[in-house]
Amino acid sequence: MDQPEQEELKKYKETLENLNAKSQDMFEKQLSFISSGAIGVSLLLIEKFFSIKDQPMVKGTSCNMMFVVGMTLLVVSLLLNLLSHPFSAFMSEKTIKDIIKDRFSYIVATKRWNYVKWFNLGSVVSLIIGIILIIYFITLNTLTMSDHTTKTITSPPGHETGTKGYVPSSTPSIEQRPAPPPPPPPPPKKSN
Repeated sequence: MDQPEQEELKKYKETLENLNAKSQDMFEKQLSFISSGAIGVSLLLIEKFFSIKDQPMVKGTSCNMMFVVGMTLLVVSLLLNLLSHPFSAFMSEKTIKDIIKDRFSYIVATKRWNYVKWFNLGSVVSLIIGIILIIYFITLNTLTMSDHTTKTITSPPGHETGTKGYVPSSTPSIEQRPAPPPPPPPPPKKSN
């Protein structure tokens, strides 16, 4: 390669590096917004749709661990994303110091940037899994709640009327029905 081509490639490389740096910065910002937004929306949905009067938020729901794990993964995603920024800056400073001291090594620099990539990958994976678990939790409990409300009917005599959750069993067959009580004894005959 001649000198002008090398200079053009060097400029192109610098342009790509600048674009990559801007892209990483935007990625981290968007990931932070998505993680924190998902946490807020999840808590809002749980409070609005699954709360019971004077009861904890998720007491009346099923698969509570799914919600807890999903929320934990969203928090982990946010924390990994927040930690990756200072970690990335620290790795950049170390690489810059190596360049200044004329000790730069591509292998060492690549290892440093691989750590940052693992932070970002962990953040994305935990975000995706957390969102999937929370969506599944909400869907499952919404369907369960709609099942309970469609099966709500008035209770039979002797029970509270209009109690949610009462679902009568199917009408028993003749064999399952209890035998009727015996007829009353005949009245005693009057003696004259």
